[in-house]
Amino acid sequence: MKWTMKDVGTFTQEPEQMDTVIVPLIPITLGGQAKATAGMGEYLQYVLLELERQFHGRILILPALTYWSGHEPEQTLQSWIEEAKKANVKHVFTLTCDPYWRGKDVAGANEVIWLPASMSEHMDEEMRRKIVRDQVSTLIGVFTSVWFSME
Repeated sequence: MKWTMKDVGTFTQEPEQMDTVIVPLIPITLGGQAKATAGMGEYLQYVLLELERQFHGRILILPALTYWSGHEPEQTLQSWIEEAKKANVKHVFTLTCDPYWRGKDVAGANEVIWLPASMSEHMDEEMRRKIVRDQVSTLIGVFTSVWFSME
């Protein structure tokens, strides 16, 4: 489900069925790495759209937590997770293409999932869709294993 009035209303009315949020983590920069950083965010958006399609009614995708590249956004993320837990959200996943998060563990999050941004501006639409579908297939396994282990 997306961060829209309709979807959020449904999410809050059916907390037993919809117990998972995804926090996208997207770095920004206006320096020399701006194009690559924008590519990370673009790829992540494609993945999130496909996840929303696959899990509509089970997950809520929050607006992206954006932060300046090179800064340490852990405290902000931690407060987002705490607020979600106060709202009785059982599962919080974070998704990012920023290598900064590789191997990071954030208290309260089920997973901090780093995705390789495997897209190029010269890639055709069919290839992009295949890469996104493959990535989402892997994520489905991660999510379902956490859901089933917590039941």
